[in-house]
Amino acid sequence: MIKNINIIKSKFKRIKKDFFKTELYENLDNNVQEQIKDKMLFINNEIPILGYFVSANSYW
Repeated sequence: MIKNINIIKSKFKRIKKDFFKTELYENLDNNVQEQIKDKMLFINNEIPILGYFVSANSYW
């Protein structure tokens, strides 16, 4: 389990180039976040960090 998600966020921001449709979850549009939340079942206290979203049928 990751104790500090800020480490991953910082690394992602530092190395970020032009990742195709991949972004920090918190930076995804609210609409996209809601679509993902509606289809995912998160474990207690689980927080998504990265997201890949092409459409409602193509995401992780």
